[in-house]
Amino acid sequence: MPSLLRAQAILEQENYVFLLASEQSIDAIRDFKTKKDFDFKYLKLNGALAALQINALPTTFIYNTAGEKVETILGGVVWDSDAMIEKLKALQ
Repeated sequence: MPSLLRAQAILEQENYVFLLASEQSIDAIRDFKTKKDFDFKYLKLNGALAALQINALPTTFIYNTAGEKVETILGGVVWDSDAMIEKLKALQ
């Protein structure tokens, strides 16, 4: 998540929104966010991961400004690498 925080900072002026979802309780999400000092927007997922076609964690969905899903990434990623920043910019 630290590399995701750095990517968020790099892209903050370019109309990107980073939103994390978890099936954990609201209290668990809040405690995790506070304990780790992560400045992300979180939401509670109500429903089964399988219904969203999530078969591995982490799973990342990337949407463009029209709200269309343009990419699905399975597994961990170095979000602030030059290659990933360029890929995110190209997907916008």
